[in-house]
Amino acid sequence: AGGIGGGGIYVTVLMIFGGLSTYDAVPLSKSVVFLGSVVSLLLNARKMGRKDASEKARALIDYNICRLVVPSALMGTLIGVFLNRKLPDSLIVAVLVAVLLGMLVTSIRQTARQCTAEALEPDSGLHESSSPAQSTAEAPQPDSNSSPETTTNQDVLVREVVQNAECNRTTLYAGDIALSIALLLTIVFCGTARFHAEQCYRGLREGDFEVCRYPLMTPFFGHSMENMMAEEVPANMFMFIALAVPLCFASCVVLYNSKVCWRHQQWTLREVLLYDAMALGTGVLAGLVGIGGGLAFSPFFLGMGIEPAVAVATSSTCVIFTSSSTTLQYLGADRVIMTLMVVYGFVNLCASYAGTSLVHWLHEQRPGRKSYISGIVMLGLLVSTVLALAKLIDPVEE
Repeated sequence: AGGIGGGGIYVTVLMIFGGLSTYDAVPLSKSVVFLGSVVSLLLNARKMGRKDASEKARALIDYNICRLVVPSALMGTLIGVFLNRKLPDSLIVAVLVAVLLGMLVTSIRQTARQCTAEALEPDSGLHESSSPAQSTAEAPQPDSNSSPETTTNQDVLVREVVQNAECNRTTLYAGDIALSIALLLTIVFCGTARFHAEQCYRGLREGDFEVCRYPLMTPFFGHSMENMMAEEVPANMFMFIALAVPLCFASCVVLYNSKVCWRHQQWTLREVLLYDAMALGTGVLAGLVGIGGGLAFSPFFLGMGIEPAVAVATSSTCVIFTSSSTTLQYLGADRVIMTLMVVYGFVNLCASYAGTSLVHWLHEQRPGRKSYISGIVMLGLLVSTVLALAKLIDPVEE
């Protein structure tokens, strides 16, 4: 309901009540989050496609935010999954606790501010919207001393700027979809290939040649991976290229989308940099500690002044990319327990349907009560933080 994905809760529950190690809990959490994010995305898409829906209802997802967040987050997932294999479990749990505590404090402050504002002005915020692109509606007015002709021209220019920004904010283009999918597949393929290359490299030096003949990689490399990993220089070159190619691709997309939002969508440079940095960090954490991304996306969007219903819908859309990237990378590495994924995934499908439907109902029936949705986010963060602290203080024997 709060757009937080549930990863922070799942990974701690799996460790504490499921008795799984961090090594197993993180990939399983990611796969469960992915299934839930698909349902949320489909429900949001259905709501946007309704012919009789109001303009505000059809503009639940802010695609300008998605264009900024998704590429940076995908780049972060590649780094996070890599670090998850290298860092000790205790450090991963400590990072999870630190992130949850920070997000919880931010969410509490935001919810308290909204409750105070609603108590003072019960009808406030019924029709307001405050995403960076939407703020162009408050563009500066022409100088009163200007001539009527100049004033008219300025009005037309201001109107065109606002309309173009609003159109880009609420419209999903085919190019956006193609670019995002291409980036996702590149990161998943390169991340998976690098993992199996490392396994092959170690296996050859330990006398285990079978690890170099993993069925998923054979159609792409045949037996050439075994030959490459046998020698030091080709092995290091392959490892470097498998990491550099997706990072360079993602960086180019991030720079382009950042420039568009800054130059043409009336975002400030500070806003662009904040969103980029947050998305990169969240992507790293998504791959490292198993959060779906929504634990950071949703509170951050709320903190930036985005309307709660828009923040939740946009967060859920971004989460599907972070969760799919990490899930596919972990599946490619054979780190997901498939039987548990099916069982927990089905439960999460039902829960995601109920939660997203609740947000839509609150958006339509209680548009002036932003604190309701913010409170749901805060509650999810609180539960996650308590469970993570319990795991850190009293680790379950693995």
